[in-house]
Amino acid sequence: MRTLEDIFQGEDEQQFLLDCRFDFGKWVTRVLGYDYKWFHREWIEALLSKKRIAILAPTGFGKTTILGIAYPLWNLFYKKYWQGLIVSNSIPQATKIIDRLKMAMQENELLQRLVPEYSNLTWSKTEIATSTKGRIFCKPYGESAKGVHVNYVLGDEVSSYRDHSIWFRYIVTRATAKRGEVAAISTPVDENDLMMSKLMRSPYYWHKSYPAIQNNKSIWPERFPLEWLKQEEAELGKSHFAQQYLCKIIPESEEIPFPTRLLVQAHSLKYQFMDRRPEGDTDPYYVGCDFAMSLKGDWSAFVVGKKRDDNKIQVVKIFRFRGMLPSAQTEVLKSINRDFQPNRMLLDKSTFGEFIVNDLISEGIPAVGFPFTQENRNSAFAKAITLLNEGNIILPYSKEPTYTSQMIDRLEHELTHFVVDKTPRGYATYKSLADHDDVAIAFILMLKAAAEERKFISYIRAR
Repeated sequence: MRTLEDIFQGEDEQQFLLDCRFDFGKWVTRVLGYDYKWFHREWIEALLSKKRIAILAPTGFGKTTILGIAYPLWNLFYKKYWQGLIVSNSIPQATKIIDRLKMAMQENELLQRLVPEYSNLTWSKTEIATSTKGRIFCKPYGESAKGVHVNYVLGDEVSSYRDHSIWFRYIVTRATAKRGEVAAISTPVDENDLMMSKLMRSPYYWHKSYPAIQNNKSIWPERFPLEWLKQEEAELGKSHFAQQYLCKIIPESEEIPFPTRLLVQAHSLKYQFMDRRPEGDTDPYYVGCDFAMSLKGDWSAFVVGKKRDDNKIQVVKIFRFRGMLPSAQTEVLKSINRDFQPNRMLLDKSTFGEFIVNDLISEGIPAVGFPFTQENRNSAFAKAITLLNEGNIILPYSKEPTYTSQMIDRLEHELTHFVVDKTPRGYATYKSLADHDDVAIAFILMLKAAAEERKFISYIRAR
């Protein structure tokens, strides 16, 4: 709890509040207790004077804290009927900012004055009302943002937004009626993302990039010392470090096996996930699986795909579970076999995987164990990379948040965080920098099964 004593520090309350009304920096440091650096000040000065800003800055450098928490609270405190809209790629991502706003108000003796008497009735996961008659909404990126007119729009991680037209048609226009402000914040994804291709080149936006290192010095040495940044560069690799901390696009070289540009090109809005093989569909189906059993750690992932007449491999379903016993995962695969009647299942045989494979084979299910030796792993990755570069992968997608698009986003997040590395013995390998890689590994196994099965091989399918 941040107390009034922490905030006022002996100053007269009325004078202090008057000062903060015109000094946002004092509001940030004294009321909220946040750091307020020179680049944070630039963002606010630009927002107040230019009305439209686009900021590229590394993760952890205060983009959301300053523009998503401090700035809305400042306006809600001093202006009646002020309204803001937070837009993220998904509702869970947007509601995290709403939760931070709620916590900031509830755990601050001054900001508790913003909490309305019946907050349990007026607050929801996606909306906050205040005692000053203000409101904050959160929406997923899409047409659902229509219907609200606000004083301020914050686009969070704008580089991840797929359909660029939505930003201009349905998001920015939410602030037009009230002549409000728009802030777009992100780290870059690729040269074709919304920030890099549009907003950072627009004459209508004040735009600037803030690399963590400038003139061989950290721009925030207290939190991100230069030595620490250099260690991160060594661990992440130059390309990924440049993207995350220097706000530069990753060069599409051998270092990045699954470039975002190629994955986006594989999208097809014509398809969504299927729950079973359609009647009369004679295309061969394949399954890849990466097993896990931890309640809090790794996930088990199952990816179903089919090989079409044009030899392209289309993802048709992705399943992802956590904390399942081996017996339950076996049942999932039996269910997949009934629904899709695959020609082949290529399954990770490490740990308990071999027992699952044997159980499935005993019931006539076309399961094959995949031993994850270094040679086998590199071979599977090489096949997936070749298929992607040749344009022989189809990823179903949707402009609106659906289970299909959410799981494809998950898959692409994991794939784009692989980099080429070397083992201690100097052999090439593929290293994941993501939190998990289960969906990507299952996807790669599915591709290997589909690409390498010879057409004359047939299997007895369990019914």
